Amino acid sequence: MKLSTASCSGGEVDCELVGGTLEDGAACAESYQCRSGACKTEPGSSCGRCAPKVPIGGDCTSSANCVEGAACAFDTSDRGKCVALKLAKAGEKCSSSGDEVVRCDSGLECSFTSGELTCKAPGGAGADCSSRFDCTDGLRCVDNKCAAGLGEGATCTLDECAKGLDCSKEKKCARIVYVKGGEECDSTRRCDRGTCLGSSVTTGPGGTVIQPGKCVDPLPDGAACSSEPTADEPRCDVFAECIGGKCTLADPAQCK
Repeated sequence: MKLSTASCSGGEVDCELVGGTLEDGAACAESYQCRSGACKTEPGSSCGRCAPKVPIGGDCTSSANCVEGAACAFDTSDRGKCVALKLAKAGEKCSSSGDEVVRCDSGLECSFTSGELTCKAPGGAGADCSSRFDCTDGLRCVDNKCAAGLGEGATCTLDECAKGLDCSKEKKCARIVYVKGGEECDSTRRCDRGTCLGSSVTTGPGGTVIQPGKCVDPLPDGAACSSEPTADEPRCDVFAECIGGKCTLADPAQCK
């Protein structure tokens, strides 16, 4: 595993997995194990075989399967097709089509502007915005302008509060706290583990309404699960996947 050089100021660090040694045909669980960089697995299985990268037009289950410059585009099935990947520049559209996946170039965000999805650089203080994602890190969208986030106790509608705060169901910026399983959860009361089930945010004529939910602990390894859980179903624990209807801890060492 290689940790790329990065500044701490942005809050994100890229982790680049390199050095796969397994040849094509060898058993694998993750693409980083393979020299080709692609581990081909069947839906519902945690193990697969190292395989050559899939060309544009070929079947795939992950973008890691596709050749450089391509990505895996899915329809409603577990399988997708490798299609061309386009890196859009500032001002270009970032909506994908059936034969092309579009992603914004480094440093740009896909933003809904003037009725279209367009790549643009996050704005500084005073720039126009429709959400906090239109603003540089640390700023929020307040009255459609990028600005310092609102302080604790300020009246809010959705995501204008400063870091460490969020808009509560009472429409006030409040400190984010972490709660245990079985306790009520919402935007400011977050689960220390597991999932907040039953919560929702709706916007209508009366404004934004935040409906609290309840924290539910993750399913243990081996428990029955759904591969496509609804908003009201618990998920498998961290690092586990729902395979064959059971929460399974993916272990590359088990693939033979």
